[in-house]
Amino acid sequence: MIDKKVLKEFEEYGNKMKLVAIFTIVETFLMFFPFSVIVLVFTLTALKHIKYANEKLKNSSLNTYHAKFKKATIIRFITSIIIFIWLINFALVINIEHIIIYTGFGIFTLIGLILKISYGAIERKAWKRFMKFFEETQNFPRADKGINASQNLRTAALMDILSIFAITVFIGWIYRIIGYFKLENFKNLLQLEEPKPTIETTFPQKEPLETEITQPKKNYCPFCGAEIQADAKTCVNCGAPLKKKKK
Repeated sequence: MIDKKVLKEFEEYGNKMKLVAIFTIVETFLMFFPFSVIVLVFTLTALKHIKYANEKLKNSSLNTYHAKFKKATIIRFITSIIIFIWLINFALVINIEHIIIYTGFGIFTLIGLILKISYGAIERKAWKRFMKFFEETQNFPRADKGINASQNLRTAALMDILSIFAITVFIGWIYRIIGYFKLENFKNLLQLEEPKPTIETTFPQKEPLETEITQPKKNYCPFCGAEIQADAKTCVNCGAPLKKKKK
């Protein structure tokens, strides 16, 4: 049975990754840099719970996942800063025709692509290790959910590597959001591990029936052996006088 402290840490990890998914959506649509900071903070907080859980488990796959996903998250955050600057340069390229602006736009585009390929490759290895952890720990509750989420997030990381094509960026974003929300399935793990109370039905035991019925003692004539009544003075068969026994 998995330690309750480990299950609790995975529950908290799932809750934090749900918030990461929500703020990733907000960050994408609002394109507001502070939301990138919030995503970074919640992701690193979620990874702390994995670290605490692994202090008990001491699993090498989980340890590698923690290290690689943390590294990929930091590079992703740096990439978001580059993209923010890239957007500013893009606006300047449209409004101002200058060689320096064009050069800056090109440099930030190249750096952004290199960083996306870099953290995409690292993140793919991280989720592969996360998936391997659940394959190794078959008795872990909802292990199939963890494997399924890892597969989605590995696909998202692959799309980041291929981000030179616009369509792959969108597909990767969809897979990432789905994968993050699937990690929420680790909630209520403790309830799954708690043994269900067994209802004992006790029936009152019936007292054994008395099978032996006491029969009245019969009297017989000492002379002819015929059956006589207890208070008879003479035998009805032979007429012999009967003497009563003194008590």
